[in-house]
Amino acid sequence: MASVAGSRLAFFSSTVAADKVTVVLTTDGSDGKAVSGDFNIEVFTSIPGALASGFQASAFIQGALQLTNNAIQAALVSSIDYSSSAVPASSSAKRLWSL
Repeated sequence: MASVAGSRLAFFSSTVAADKVTVVLTTDGSDGKAVSGDFNIEVFTSIPGALASGFQASAFIQGALQLTNNAIQAALVSSIDYSSSAVPASSSAKRLWSL
């Protein structure tokens, strides 16, 4: 999924309300922590990495900036990769939506 720099993206789940979806920004996967009880999405901002324990989905959005618990702004993005391979087809994760 390609995106223009400055795009705003929100993350949702069909199993929890938006306030229970937590997006955690991490440069490489070593500095993010999931919130217990939330639907956690790990967003890699420098290099893509493996999905860490406690996260249900991941994305690679270079230079992303946090806006809210479930929304980010793309910084210097030429492409955005949603890790669908990390989320089984039966999962409640939904694709990114541009705001």
